[in-house]
Amino acid sequence: MIGLAIVASAVLLQAGEKPVSTGPYMGFGHFVGRAGDIDGDSVPDILIGDAGGSAESCYVFVVSGNGGRTLRAIPLPPLGAATPQVDGDLDLDGDGVPDILVAARFIVERDVNRVLVISGRDGSMLHDIQLKGLIWGLGSWARFVPDLDGDGLPEIGVLILRPEAKSGTLEIFSGKTGNSIHTLAVRNVCGASSGAFCPVGDIDADGKYDIAVYADGGMNCRGTISIYATTRQEGLWRLESFGSGSGFGALTTLGDLDADGISELAVSFNNHVVVLGGKSGTPLAEFRPAGKTDSSPGFGWSVAGLGDIDDDGMPDLAIAETDRDMSEGEILAKSVLDGRELWRTRGSQEDDTWRLGYQLVALGDINGDGITDLVAGTWGAKARANGLAQVHSGKDGKLLSQFRRRGDEVVVTRRDSTIPK
Repeated sequence: MIGLAIVASAVLLQAGEKPVSTGPYMGFGHFVGRAGDIDGDSVPDILIGDAGGSAESCYVFVVSGNGGRTLRAIPLPPLGAATPQVDGDLDLDGDGVPDILVAARFIVERDVNRVLVISGRDGSMLHDIQLKGLIWGLGSWARFVPDLDGDGLPEIGVLILRPEAKSGTLEIFSGKTGNSIHTLAVRNVCGASSGAFCPVGDIDADGKYDIAVYADGGMNCRGTISIYATTRQEGLWRLESFGSGSGFGALTTLGDLDADGISELAVSFNNHVVVLGGKSGTPLAEFRPAGKTDSSPGFGWSVAGLGDIDDDGMPDLAIAETDRDMSEGEILAKSVLDGRELWRTRGSQEDDTWRLGYQLVALGDINGDGITDLVAGTWGAKARANGLAQVHSGKDGKLLSQFRRRGDEVVVTRRDSTIPK
């Protein structure tokens, strides 16, 4: 088993440079992700970030999915305005252990966006990629992607939208070397600053996976989702949102609903979530909040695929709702087949759970019921209160584990009886 290890970046921080933070940890749980199985116990592990109210608070923690032990604490420099991203579950250096991606806007002498790739085995720095241009918005703008250059190792993808130039690029870096290996120009006619991307299957049968890109529409323009042929600089299809307004950059794959061999997509436009055929962009399902209007956005702040939780033969979808009328936040599961609500869970202000589902990520099966479970981030807390992150059952939404920060480790403050200690 891997014990607690405090790891400093050789590029950004020197050992002993980070003083121990005494809290409060209001930014803890602001960003979350899947780690894959870091400690080799066949249970997925969890990434939980602290965006920090002070320079001493910024960390990413690797937490065991089997009991909640802190496996690694990774100190970060102070974070800027862009929503931080963490990802894992893929092995970039070929040592058999999943590695960790941390992407954020760091404040070191000046604002700079960087993507750090950290060894899951020992916490050493594998890559430190400085990006050209600033990233301001929401959305999944950095993640691991499958092998593109044929070396058998995953790569690193970064979406950079430049609102002032009304342009954007999706840049792919080698997972082996950290060097840029491919740049794809993406449409950004509305000058979006928020967006998301994810790999999909090989729609055009050219032997390479294709990529879905969402770009926000801003206040007076429509958001768009487009599929690009990765290596041919060609758009395969594009769909505009049904109305203008800002979106949340929430995008995920669901699995193949229409049996055409290509995974479908769920994308959050302004206050509604649409399921689209991956091959053609045909709308297959649409979800809107009950009793809400576009003047109170927040439905679809984040989305995650669940797999088939109701045994109807079709993958289902988790949707987070966090808006000004509901500061606690909610997560609900919907049947993609017929739109039924399968379960719903809500944050608790008494428990200082604010904006539950600010980030929402499918982890894999934590509790052994055969259904992928979810890690939910939060945003904000009562004055001087500590933030938190929670793991919920994908099957019924039940709280499995609640995590808070104490010093330089993470502790479990609530736990379902079926989860081992």
